[in-house]
Amino acid sequence: MPSAKNLDEKILEFGHLLRRRGVNVTHSQIADALESAVLVGTDRTGFETALSCTLIKDIEDLPVFEELFPRYFGEPPPDEEQAEEEALREEDAGEAEEEDGDTVPDDEAAEDDPRYQMLLKAVKEGDYLMLHRIGKSAVDSLGTLHSRDVFRIRELLAKAKRGIGWQRARDTLCNPSPSGKDDA
Repeated sequence: MPSAKNLDEKILEFGHLLRRRGVNVTHSQIADALESAVLVGTDRTGFETALSCTLIKDIEDLPVFEELFPRYFGEPPPDEEQAEEEALREEDAGEAEEEDGDTVPDDEAAEDDPRYQMLLKAVKEGDYLMLHRIGKSAVDSLGTLHSRDVFRIRELLAKAKRGIGWQRARDTLCNPSPSGKDDA
């Protein structure tokens, strides 16, 4: 991942690289990508999802993004991926004991969470490509799955929902605030 010092330049250059490869990337989309990168930080999965959601609006352009992103921003080190997977599995084990599957208390405090904001925006705008990318991000956050994981499906589903701010977005969309304004 690029350092914070040159992250803006790298994102700007990446937007221009996508343009050179035929992807229609507007200045507004690049500005959104810069803003979303600040919100999600340099977590590999969140960063990639934020850029794909903001820079790619046509599903036909997705393969170009998926080809160029790892080449431009570098592949994550294998040890980092394995460490992240182990940490997520430990986190899942602890959370499974605390939750009943669909209740996600930490989502309630996540109004500024960019994952929640992206999901809310995608639903409101009917942006199916962004919803697809958010869903893919939720599945990717589960790490490598094994056949025995079928017995933990509720736990994995709860984790995926947490990963994209599902409960908070659902509450906002299904129960609008009395003032008529929503949290977005």
